[in-house]
Amino acid sequence: MLTPAQKVILRTMVMSDPTITAIVAAADDIAIAAWLNTPVVEKCWKTSMDISEVHDIMDWTEFIGRSVGEKAAFTCMFVMGFVNPSRPNIRSGLNDIFSGTGAKPIALRAAFLTIMQRPMTRAEKTVATGPVNGTYTLTFEGELSYADASELR
Repeated sequence: MLTPAQKVILRTMVMSDPTITAIVAAADDIAIAAWLNTPVVEKCWKTSMDISEVHDIMDWTEFIGRSVGEKAAFTCMFVMGFVNPSRPNIRSGLNDIFSGTGAKPIALRAAFLTIMQRPMTRAEKTVATGPVNGTYTLTFEGELSYADASELR
């Protein structure tokens, strides 16, 4: 759900972007929504990462070699079955747990970085914060409907 402030930001973009002037003039809310929901190149932090995604990238030999404290912290982080990688403490915790300068921890941290991000839409990017180190943090998540688009013109 968009906040009133986010609607103002998106309305400003919709009304001023020359690439959609014709569809705004035609009041084509379906096309406006499609334009807003178009994926962009930039990435954002996921707000939920399931443990099954971690299982797919985990180097279990590397995990077994972690200290008792590191393994306990990892288990604690995923006790609910998922984490929110958009939270800096989650990203920092995973980096700390799999710290090290060897090839395996470096590769594992890179794999975590990949699965903690996702593509975002033009609308999500417009109201997101950042980027920090190339990645945005969402303040709104999801696709906009034609009814949402109607409110933005």
